[in-house]
Amino acid sequence: MIEITGTQQKFMTVEDITIRLFDRYVLARAMVKTPPSLILGDFREGFDRTNRGMVLRLLDDIGTATGKHLLYVTHREDDIPRCVRHRLAFEAASGDHYRVRCSAV
Repeated sequence: MIEITGTQQKFMTVEDITIRLFDRYVLARAMVKTPPSLILGDFREGFDRTNRGMVLRLLDDIGTATGKHLLYVTHREDDIPRCVRHRLAFEAASGDHYRVRCSAV
């Protein structure tokens, strides 16, 4: 992996990168293989505000510009990328049961 900051380049191994960089690395690796769909689970968990925004913009670009389908699993309402058009929500019902709600966003 290559990290580029300004005019400097630093070669890194997977073991050297942070969790934030690792998540971006995994996403980049997945995109190289040009899959028709991406399944992401709580992908932005652990990012600071700046990196959360950057990853959200990247996911929006992927969802709108590439024609890829995103299946994005999250526990946070504010983590849903703008490109998402349909939502499937599991809501607690009675006891150990859940109700499934499907809606257009």
